Amino acid sequence: MSGMLKKIFWVLLFLFVVLAALIVAGLGVTYRDWPRWLGLTVGAGIIACFFFILFLKKYLARRRGKKLVEQIVEQEQILDEGDAPDLLQVRELEKSWHANLALLRDSHLRSRGNPVYVLPWYLAIGATGTGKTTAISNFALAASVSGTGQNAQTSATRNCDWWFLNKAVVLDAAGRYAVPVEGTGDQEEWKRFLGLLAKYRKREPLSGILLFIGADVIREAAADLLKKQAQLLRNRIDNLMRTIGYRIPVRVIVTKMDLVPGFVGFADSVAPSDHQQVMGYWNRRGNPFWREMLNEVMLETGERLREIRQEYVLDRKKYQPDLLVFPENFEQLNNGLSSFLEPVFSENRFQETPYLAGIYFGSGRAPLSVDPSGREIKISEGGRTFFLAELFSRILADGRERLEPVKEFMLWRRMTKSLGLMSWWLFCLFWAGLVAISFINNQNSLSKAEELTETMYFPLERSADPEEFNAAVLEMEKLRREIIKLEGVNQSHTLSNIHFGHAISTEQELKKRYCKSFETVLQQPLENRLAHSISKVNANTANDLFADYAAFSVEYIHLLQKHLAEEPVEEISSGFSPAAARIMHFQDGNVSSEVAGSFAELNKYYLFWTEDRNTAVSRLKILQSDLVKLLGHRTDDVSWLYHPFITETDAIGLRAFWSHKILQQYNIFFVEGAFTGEGREK
Repeated sequence: MSGMLKKIFWVLLFLFVVLAALIVAGLGVTYRDWPRWLGLTVGAGIIACFFFILFLKKYLARRRGKKLVEQIVEQEQILDEGDAPDLLQVRELEKSWHANLALLRDSHLRSRGNPVYVLPWYLAIGATGTGKTTAISNFALAASVSGTGQNAQTSATRNCDWWFLNKAVVLDAAGRYAVPVEGTGDQEEWKRFLGLLAKYRKREPLSGILLFIGADVIREAAADLLKKQAQLLRNRIDNLMRTIGYRIPVRVIVTKMDLVPGFVGFADSVAPSDHQQVMGYWNRRGNPFWREMLNEVMLETGERLREIRQEYVLDRKKYQPDLLVFPENFEQLNNGLSSFLEPVFSENRFQETPYLAGIYFGSGRAPLSVDPSGREIKISEGGRTFFLAELFSRILADGRERLEPVKEFMLWRRMTKSLGLMSWWLFCLFWAGLVAISFINNQNSLSKAEELTETMYFPLERSADPEEFNAAVLEMEKLRREIIKLEGVNQSHTLSNIHFGHAISTEQELKKRYCKSFETVLQQPLENRLAHSISKVNANTANDLFADYAAFSVEYIHLLQKHLAEEPVEEISSGFSPAAARIMHFQDGNVSSEVAGSFAELNKYYLFWTEDRNTAVSRLKILQSDLVKLLGHRTDDVSWLYHPFITETDAIGLRAFWSHKILQQYNIFFVEGAFTGEGREK
């Protein structure tokens, strides 16, 4: 997905979220009677979730990008002696790093602060054989303790040599780090090197990169080969910048200029003091375009070389003949250098663009002497270096500047900061709204509960006066309805009760008082009388009364079983209201029909609200025992099973199908309702 399509997608998604927030807020205000400010806070909470998801997405993307470094930094395992060669090289790199850090920390730099940060650090990279080690070693005050010595001028760097200059520290990375060799463990060494750098130089990992390229390669190598090598270097630089999170200045140093025809003659012709100067260009103006900078370097340096040639020829100064051809040969480096720099510094959408801080030309040579036997070549002391002294002595020290975070990191930091703050403020608004509405809702619920407590009567025993008993039961029915209303209000404020649970606590207290009143006023007296009445049942008991006892007991057992199974109140049917009403009238003739009819609903909510399961279990066992005793009186007679009280279905006679006046008058030849289709279903 292209960048534009991604932007369009996220904009449309944001608009969709805003629309969803407005719809939710509008529905709440319209149908749930939310205050408008509550709708605003809920909408803000939805939008905050969107911004928080974006924040997490950006954060996790950055975290995945730095996963490599975290894994490397946390890796502190000591490798065994018998490990594979590539792992042994990693171990050797670690030992060298720790030894050189110890050397640095024990130096006189301690008097100037943290020795690790006093001097700028530069990383020297380039393909094997570019001459970077030779060039650097001529200016080092001290060499790495990793085994490098004078032979470092001619031997390849093993992993990473440390060179301690007067005003800088140069980490000379092996050529295989920059241009990996297939089939080796260079990748693991490079990863470990990045991890060590990120671990021990967190504040300022590097002050710059010294990118070395040999003049012989520029002159002789094909453009495709140069671009391939440059792309590998670009990948390493990009990997490094993404790892440490900073856009590092890169200084390109063209070495082995002595292999360019005319350079040696030019160097021998000028004064030795001129060898200390730099041949090249420092990007003082911060020009971000590498091609413009290359053109300026080649133009200014070429003009200066021609001026020197003209000066020597016209003034008839002593010079080497090669001096005459050097300016033209120097300018011939332009095409090859352009092919090399293009992959390294050109912009692309997949990699961070390095900053080209300068281009310099020079040569570092170690004078050679032949052994008298003629069998070997020895290195004499005091290697010669042309046009690099000022670079290593002054420019590197002065070039220490504040590192600029990579664009990806800057964008990530800016985006995550903005998204984090936005989601935080919106969440605060949402939370404040919840706290406010919670307080208001709890106040309203508490006021209603307090009103119920003050105005309603909670009987704790059955009154002997029928009128008082009927009034107490009706008051209990009113209390049940009010508790249901209060419960509905509290359930509609689920979110708001997160902060203040006083309304829920008060609701639970009212339910407990209701259950206590129901037990003492209705349940226990009714069950005691029922048990006493069942104990007096015999074979002569009327079918209608026997059917009522059986129906009430069976339905009550069924309700208790549902209650113990914790089924919701909606699934607990009242069921036995006719039987319960008849039983209550039979037990106490003074009970009003309204009171008798309310028992079923009162009992159902008692079962749903009570927390005493042990009592329900014991009641279930007693009812089951009483039912067994009751049915024991009618083992041979089942006529009570098709009694209308059981099936709640009327009998059907012929007059329902035949309109003869005799049948209409006497309703003879009828069938009990239990044997009809409707009765069978019931």
